[in-house]
Amino acid sequence: MTKKPVHELVMPEWAKVFDEEPLELNEETDIEAFTAAIERRLDALFKLHNCAPTADGWRSLALKLALGFTLNGKNLKNKNPLKIITPKTRERKGSGRPKGPMSEFWIKEINWQINHAQPGDFQITITEAASRVRRKYDLINRILKRNDEDQYSIPNVDRLENIYSEAKNKRNEIVQWQMIVNLSLEEAAFRLEEKSRK
Repeated sequence: MTKKPVHELVMPEWAKVFDEEPLELNEETDIEAFTAAIERRLDALFKLHNCAPTADGWRSLALKLALGFTLNGKNLKNKNPLKIITPKTRERKGSGRPKGPMSEFWIKEINWQINHAQPGDFQITITEAASRVRRKYDLINRILKRNDEDQYSIPNVDRLENIYSEAKNKRNEIVQWQMIVNLSLEEAAFRLEEKSRK
């Protein structure tokens, strides 16, 4: 039997998902259609790696993907059929106030104040935690008698509250989208496993 020339080889239908655009998830997304799309893409991943959606197949797929990442530094030659774009991943960088390392620092400081409140404080508010952070770094500046150039640049209490609240809201929105993706992935995986048993 003679081999077909490369230009005559036809890509199997299931493999076309690797050339498709990432899946879109937003407020208008039909979750059933989204789950069906994930199922089709998961199925293609199994076929690409010659696995079945069984306990052993999942293990084998995970190992092959991990091995591919370890050897190549990437999976699927950057063709990830399960790439999903949500409103949070679509947000342009640079919108809103710039967030630098100091924003993360202030968020951690406020978190520490909230999580390490003294007995009897019960749970302190974000405003109280921001006030404590502000007082703490004002005191450090005074104790060290730093001149203006060397002093910690400390945002006012309102700005500290805003930094913390913006980060918390963003985290909550990300978790919301992750929950939808996780539920759809689990349902798609369950459907594939059911089909493999028939």
